[in-house]
Amino acid sequence: MRNANIVILVGLLTAAGLWAKETFKAQMSMAMSSFEVNFTVSEAGYSWAGTDGHYRNGPIPWKDVRRWSCQGENSGFALTLHHQTGVDDFRFRHDDLVTIVNNYLMKYAGDKLDAKEGCHPD
Repeated sequence: MRNANIVILVGLLTAAGLWAKETFKAQMSMAMSSFEVNFTVSEAGYSWAGTDGHYRNGPIPWKDVRRWSCQGENSGFALTLHHQTGVDDFRFRHDDLVTIVNNYLMKYAGDKLDAKEGCHPD
């Protein structure tokens, strides 16, 4: 019985790891304004929600991302994601952008990196 409990516990921890997600604070540009959002990313895709609750989008699966690019300090550590229903532009802290690019975008949508724009977060 003890072995069965250990197997179940390991299975649950593994499943939790597969659905783990991280949330980052970001500035999002929309039309002529920008506002603060919580940007959530996981192996399944990404989503965002305005911190005031007025705007939200997602989850957007990685398969729906058509292309993406990022820029370094000159652009405020910017990330642009093109997907089936539009374009999302975000500004992150440097360390957060590097984490998002290295741990998620390169892993799950690396083939959709914009060849013209590239990604230069440093």
